[in-house]
Amino acid sequence: MKTMTTMLMAGFLMLPFATQADDEDCSVWPDPVEEAIDYANFLGKNADTDRSNLYTKLSAAEAKVTLEKFSDAVDKLMDISDKATALAGASKPKIEDATAINNAVVTAIYCVSHLESVASATETQVNNETWVNERVRRKRQYSDN
Repeated sequence: MKTMTTMLMAGFLMLPFATQADDEDCSVWPDPVEEAIDYANFLGKNADTDRSNLYTKLSAAEAKVTLEKFSDAVDKLMDISDKATALAGASKPKIEDATAINNAVVTAIYCVSHLESVASATETQVNNETWVNERVRRKRQYSDN
């Protein structure tokens, strides 16, 4: 699993050079992961449960993004990749191939990071505007006295 995590992080670090996502692309970041899970060939008697568990992890990642807990969302996405890799690499594989899921997760991580930077920039802008408005208010208060 450490090897897959290292490969994912290497892919994640290279992704900004390969793909320039914009707000519109990243607004639907969960969809490619969901589609990859949809189309993955799960094997064995627990196939439905294994698929459902990955969907649950994806829902948890979405919830974390909604709460602007971006680091936690990335952790949940990594959980998806780790689990898919473990299922594919088991002595009796439970998923035929985890590549599509892992690739979708790398893109999703990039998008979540992009959304985090947008949220951070927006917060900074709001804080700056609040500071400027307060300075203007104080200046008016002192000039009125």
